[in-house]
Amino acid sequence: MTRVLSAVLLLPVVFLLTRHLPPLAFLALVAAVAVIAALEYSRLVARRGFAVSPLAAAAGTLVLVVGAFDARVGLAPAVALVVVALPIAALARPEAPPEKFGNLALLIAGVTLLGVPLGHLAGLRVIEAGQGHDLPFLLLLVVWSSDTGAYYGGRLLGRRRLAPQLSPAKTVEGFVVGVVAAIAAAFLARVWFMHRLAIADCLLLAPLLAAVGAAGDLIESALKRWTGAKDSSGLIPGHGGMLDRIDSLLLAAPVLFYYHRYFMTVAQR
Repeated sequence: MTRVLSAVLLLPVVFLLTRHLPPLAFLALVAAVAVIAALEYSRLVARRGFAVSPLAAAAGTLVLVVGAFDARVGLAPAVALVVVALPIAALARPEAPPEKFGNLALLIAGVTLLGVPLGHLAGLRVIEAGQGHDLPFLLLLVVWSSDTGAYYGGRLLGRRRLAPQLSPAKTVEGFVVGVVAAIAAAFLARVWFMHRLAIADCLLLAPLLAAVGAAGDLIESALKRWTGAKDSSGLIPGHGGMLDRIDSLLLAAPVLFYYHRYFMTVAQR
């Protein structure tokens, strides 16, 4: 029940930010999420003895988010800046070479895994005039519906484990219910606020987002199992930390971004 209540409280806030406030407000939300997630990531890897600078992780992630959002900067220059700046900054740290390289590798991995997808999430808001306010909420509605469907579908119907070594609680039956919930959410979006969404998009895009969302969830599960953590933090009741809440969005955001660019937009011209 706490899980559902948290989602019910969060969705109106996100709806307001994505559809009724200017793009910079959405960028501010994504930037805040990025900083919190980067700090949680730093604390998680510290459980394995790695010293990933929270400041460097947050700063690098923010650079990628802003670069993807602002066409005047661009994602490629932002990536280049991060790739150059983080190793140089690592030279100033006092670790011995083996520790230095391990810390740097995990820093770059975390910044990339968070910054590039969240940058695409922010970029959805400005991807095209008159359409950007629809896309971020479509992503959140479909992916969060899939998450909720998979959670309760697994609890009620689950028999076969989906990935027992990574997340024993996730089941094949739950995943199927999650896909059905994602398709239903896409059709709801088509009737509710995104009338230009084609039926083919509902039937193709929604399962794709559900699948990559589940993969993102499993990646974070692998990280938590590696670090011995149950949740990334206790920030959100019923969901754990920020990473626990956005893990399924990390792979889904770039997928929606490029699906819109190469398939959805072309089909509607």
